[in-house]
Amino acid sequence: MKKSLSIFALAALVFVGCVKDLDYDFEDTDPKVVVISCVEPGLPVNLRITYSRFFLSTAPFRTVDNAVVKLQVNGAETDAEVYYLNERYVVDYRPQPGDRLDLSVQVPGHGTVSASTVVPTPADVSNIRTSKQVNEDGDTTCILHFNLQDPADEDNYYFVRIRSYEELNGRRSSYFNYLPFYCSDPLIVENADVVDIIDGIEGGNPNEWKGRQLYFLDGNIAGRNHEMEISFKAAKNYSTDHNYAYQMEITTLTRDRYLYEVTTDLYSGDELEAIFSDPVQIHHNIDGGIGIFAARNTMLVDIPQHP
Repeated sequence: MKKSLSIFALAALVFVGCVKDLDYDFEDTDPKVVVISCVEPGLPVNLRITYSRFFLSTAPFRTVDNAVVKLQVNGAETDAEVYYLNERYVVDYRPQPGDRLDLSVQVPGHGTVSASTVVPTPADVSNIRTSKQVNEDGDTTCILHFNLQDPADEDNYYFVRIRSYEELNGRRSSYFNYLPFYCSDPLIVENADVVDIIDGIEGGNPNEWKGRQLYFLDGNIAGRNHEMEISFKAAKNYSTDHNYAYQMEITTLTRDRYLYEVTTDLYSGDELEAIFSDPVQIHHNIDGGIGIFAARNTMLVDIPQHP
């Protein structure tokens, strides 16, 4: 099917109203089944199932509401209830670390798609402590030290963020912010190159990473009890009854979940810059369709008040 596409070629940038007609020979393809399910331990397995659409279409994605969803746990069928709620399928099984989950989704007229994942164990973190640095303006940098025990004989993937909570009269707010932080550990930074592309330091030290979310592989610390150090600026307390509390969010991910999250982050970068960039291929692992069915395991670690 041959169509004509009008493109305003850089008009907004050069202030010239230029319209150019281009011919292209893209064909509308039959829609595929899309499954999105990001598995978390202790929570029911939640799936969004839709049909793909032609990339030039502006129509909303069509939700699949007649699928047959089956889940096996460690090779055995589960009798967990499957129900459809708010355009999502929910399998009322709460996976545990170490569970292998095999998913199959049958859609009339589109056959069966499938995928598998294993719920990772939580990160093994110990010896948590802090120190501080205060500059001449009175600004405080909190330095968090901890040991990460990386499991031996397997590839492991990690994700770190720092949360900030406000406390008033000893009561912590339920709202939090993710803070920018630094990591100058060359063994970690060297295996965080994807995140450097997303929000690394422009023109900075190549051995230092800065951002709000640090993804890294265990390539340089495989099987070791590695001491890590990250730092962030502590907020100033503006009254005696007001304080800030901090937590580290450290996540272990399957390979599929790691690749899905980092490619999604790359795709959702600066929109104007993306116009002039090569397209990003979002990682998927759905056999017979597209999408993601992959697990991660997040733990929260309270950061001690710095001395």
